Amino acid sequence: MAKVIFTVFAGRKRFLTVLWVYVRRLLSENTIDEVHLWDYCDDAMGREYIRTMAPPSHHRIRLMKPPAGNETLGRWTGYYAYYAEHLTADNILIKCDDDVVFIGGLPALLAQVRRDSPRRLLYYPSTVNNDVAAAFQAADGVGIYIHTYTHTHIYI
Repeated sequence: MAKVIFTVFAGRKRFLTVLWVYVRRLLSENTIDEVHLWDYCDDAMGREYIRTMAPPSHHRIRLMKPPAGNETLGRWTGYYAYYAEHLTADNILIKCDDDVVFIGGLPALLAQVRRDSPRRLLYYPSTVNNDVAAAFQAADGVGIYIHTYTHTHIYI
């Protein structure tokens, strides 16, 4: 079965404390196999906090240090280059930002991904950032979502 790797662009402690509640639960339930915390911290407080989240003794949580990026292409190029080299065909990669404050229905989404693979290789959220759009999507039966402070990701 595919290994599920949950990746986080980590940087802001105030958001990560909320997200980490869900990450710990997903790990304990074996919904996800590994967590990769990418150190995109802009300050020492965030950097120190993510070090406490990824103790060296925890084999399922890894602190990832991005290589110096090509600023012309963007600071995220190291992340994408890493997974282009290290993912296998049966891995499932979840990219998550640090400001996610609710995760629901992930096991159902992963089951769908496994059923669709290799026919579909990318699932991308429909972004909702207001109540009107959310109501229309809910009426269409869209029910798996991740809520952030600024928007909601709806998985179809």
